[in-house]
Amino acid sequence: MIRVLGIAAAVIAIDLIFTGCVTEPKSAKVEEKWISNMHRLSAAHLSLLPIAADGRKFADPNEHEQIKRQLKQMVDASTAIVNDNKAPNADPIIAFTAAQLANETRQAYAAFEMNDLQWSRFALNRVSSQCINCHTRADRGNKDFEISWSSQISALNSVQTVEYLLANRRYQSAYTKALQLASDTDFVSKDPRSWVLAIEKTLGMVVRVNKDPSQAQRLTEAMMNNKSAPFYVRRNAGAWLRDIQAWKKEAPSVRGRDKFKYAVQLVDRGQKFGPRNPASMIRFLRASGMLHELLENTKSPQYGETLLYAGIVADSLRELNLGFLDQYYYETCINHEPHSELAERCYSHLETSVHDMNPFTELDPENESLLVARLADFRKLAEVKDPLSDPRWMRRSWEVEFGE
Repeated sequence: MIRVLGIAAAVIAIDLIFTGCVTEPKSAKVEEKWISNMHRLSAAHLSLLPIAADGRKFADPNEHEQIKRQLKQMVDASTAIVNDNKAPNADPIIAFTAAQLANETRQAYAAFEMNDLQWSRFALNRVSSQCINCHTRADRGNKDFEISWSSQISALNSVQTVEYLLANRRYQSAYTKALQLASDTDFVSKDPRSWVLAIEKTLGMVVRVNKDPSQAQRLTEAMMNNKSAPFYVRRNAGAWLRDIQAWKKEAPSVRGRDKFKYAVQLVDRGQKFGPRNPASMIRFLRASGMLHELLENTKSPQYGETLLYAGIVADSLRELNLGFLDQYYYETCINHEPHSELAERCYSHLETSVHDMNPFTELDPENESLLVARLADFRKLAEVKDPLSDPRWMRRSWEVEFGE
């Protein structure tokens, strides 16, 4: 019961943090204070990872004070990141991830204080994914950032090592390790789920940060050639390989194209396989990288629509994003252009996503009162002047083209 209440409290806390973080004017500039707090967080994270990886060591009374001290440092650093009033916030993913990260570290610390070591380790394990989610969103920031504490990585298994390296922008090292992991028949036999996710996260970096179809092809082929990998994974990898090969052929002609239109085309092509179909991952990753770059320009006339498509892509990549990033994009879209057809369109996606992730809302709305109230507020913001008019975005393409 305590654990469930803790999760609910964390969700409420995220909403409160968002309110404080989304301020004008928005910026894509990274300040020294932000970087310093990131370094503090990274140092404490690595110190804890080898201990958290071993349940017996994490429960060792001799390690208690060190664990508590490092957890407190993570809480302090992540809280400072959230509260930094000069933090880059042009792309909503930064505020979202910072808030998620702060809540993960607070849960890890609180659970450890209550001797709920299993939950504390679980929250800690999610920290790397939060960092990867933000750092590999596009070709932004340092690559192969130098860290002086990398020797401790030897205590981690292959998946933990890949995720730590990605989280700390050690991209070339992460790629090299992921290639080895993709061919590891023993690891995939023991833990296929972690194996797949680590390689997918590496592909996210390769596609969005390095923008290198050759690297993506080598990693995908290594997955396909691993005879111990689940059949469905190898089949998905076959679809990825076809998209990567098409990407290679398209690459020379992409230069000079309208990036927004091209991203939308990729989203449309990806949706042909159906919602959240893993076979479309490469298409959505490519679109995601472009959209995250475009979101740094809040003055763009397409900024609102970019928020909408960023939400659609985040929903399609939900497994990698963790949580309800897509909903935050839709909410930001509605706030950006309220009482418009775009806001109405974003609300349509928001409502679908909320009900999809909270299937009991309709059955027990009283227990979901905060969620229902949140939706009601955004529904009011999304209302247009004439609710009975036929929104252009709901009309079929030929009806718009021929004025029907």
